[in-house]
Amino acid sequence: MGIERRINDRVDAVFSVSYDSFNHFYTDYTVNISKGGTFIITEQQFKIGDIIRIYLSFPKIVDPIPIDAEVVWTSEDSFDGVTQRGVGVQFIFNNDYHRKKFEKLIHFLLKNNFDENKEHNIFKVLFFHTNSYISETISSFFIKMNSFPEYKNNELIIRTVQKEENLIAMFLNEKFDLVILGGENREFNPFYYLSEFRKHDDLIPYIGLDINQNNNTISFDMVMKKPYVFSKIKSLIDTYAKMKKY
Repeated sequence: MGIERRINDRVDAVFSVSYDSFNHFYTDYTVNISKGGTFIITEQQFKIGDIIRIYLSFPKIVDPIPIDAEVVWTSEDSFDGVTQRGVGVQFIFNNDYHRKKFEKLIHFLLKNNFDENKEHNIFKVLFFHTNSYISETISSFFIKMNSFPEYKNNELIIRTVQKEENLIAMFLNEKFDLVILGGENREFNPFYYLSEFRKHDDLIPYIGLDINQNNNTISFDMVMKKPYVFSKIKSLIDTYAKMKKY
């Protein structure tokens, strides 16, 4: 695995990973992906040498790509001072079509940052979280992203909804590229809003924070749980922004 890390360029991107293990269906996500392998953030217990079938996708943009993967190391990786458990896997491609499709995707992410041929690019996010501190902290980070070099000719627009009763009106008032909903309040029902939003636009991705969707028939495209890691939230936004024209 050490050789693979050196010969394959890695890109900070967040992909959804689904897999069937021990008669249960799980969905996790990856970071630091390359053509040869990736690190999967997961609480599931895998052993070195396990061969697992994963379905790698970027919700609403890339259809799931089936890939066999060998677990080559397990660890607790640290991002922004936060430790997350996971496994490092090496991809095993049994199909040239899926290999080429995946390599094309990684090549695109390595080479592109929005559309450099445009003078100005806009990526608009609707964000709501019931916890005011989390809402303010993440919103401030989103705003700060506009000062990063890679956003020099691009604009990240964040519409942070402060009151739950304004969510639907805000959604209907503008066209968004991404919706992020989160909440710890038991009275908040994110699936109600997800259902209402999907009636009007089912093509954009919907991300949940601290969402338990085990018993719901309607699902978020991706769910991220605490602890929140700013570098991974940035990777999520970056990847969707780059993939907007893919």
